[in-house]
Amino acid sequence: MQQIRLHLQSIGAPLLCDRTYGDGKAFFLSQVKPGYRPDGDEKPLLERTALHAFAVSFDHPRTGGRTNLSAEMPKDMNSVLKYLRKFKV
Repeated sequence: MQQIRLHLQSIGAPLLCDRTYGDGKAFFLSQVKPGYRPDGDEKPLLERTALHAFAVSFDHPRTGGRTNLSAEMPKDMNSVLKYLRKFKV
């Protein structure tokens, strides 16, 4: 994961909210939705590094068998993607 983050930063495309290789700032709806004004304090849509592995496979160190793991996209990242697609930023 570290290598992915470093390579993206080196080409000028750091991951959203990455505190080590990017600006580390939280992502808010007001950054993409034109004219959006929150009532009170705006809560961030995402405040952690935007990196997710949908699937990972490896040979198990004890059994030698192939291990396949998968995880759905987390809700906070799905929310960010939804708004980025909707407002085409």
